[in-house]
Amino acid sequence: MIASDVINLKAFAVRFVDILEEVKKQNKKILVAMHNLLDGDAFGSAVGFCLLMRQVGIETILTGLPFVPEKFRFLALRNSIPYYETFPLAQ
Repeated sequence: MIASDVINLKAFAVRFVDILEEVKKQNKKILVAMHNLLDGDAFGSAVGFCLLMRQVGIETILTGLPFVPEKFRFLALRNSIPYYETFPLAQ
């Protein structure tokens, strides 16, 4: 990592925190959408992001496109994170 990368990363982090503070102040929610036919990495990362946002007091909406595979659903359920599917599969 070169010095300019570190400066850019710091600038990004500061701006990201500013955006989160504005979202929280306006009492807005963040929609977390994952790629089509998601895998465990995508869903696990999305759940982790939702948990991080919960820690800073921001509500999230998690959505699976077109659905969340059953084998990954426990990640959201165990952490009380609601998720929505655009094309839910029959249970």
